[in-house]
Order: sequence, then C-alpha cells, then structure tokens
Amino acid sequence: MNPNHISILLCNYSRLKEESYDKFYTDGYYLMYDLDNLIEKALRDKYPLYYRLLIYKIDKKQNK
Repeated sequence: MNPNHISILLCNYSRLKEESYDKFYTDGYYLMYDLDNLIEKALRDKYPLYYRLLIYKIDKKQNK
C-alpha cells in the first residue's frame, strides 16, 4: 500500500463517505467499505489509542 494514497483517503474520508453512502453500485462505496474494515481490523483491538486518534482526525478535532 502506498502511504500517500491512504493519507489522501483519510484526509478526505468524511466527504468520500458521504458521497458514496447510498451508491452500492459504485467503486467508491466498496473502497470506503474496505477501508473501514481495514481500519477496524488493523487498529481497533491492537492499537486502541491510534484508533481513537484516527477517529478524532476524521472528525476534524484539533490536536489539543
């Protein structure tokens, strides 16, 4: 995986998720579906702090 591609997806996560939410026939829907599953498997149980930080950054919270 290219880290630049993942960074672009995470920086634009909210917009991409909204645009592909009900469009089951698009590649964007399955891209976001797979990204969500990857995030869950990679971070949720093994690295809960990183998972929370990722959620905070997606929600556009400040670094405080």
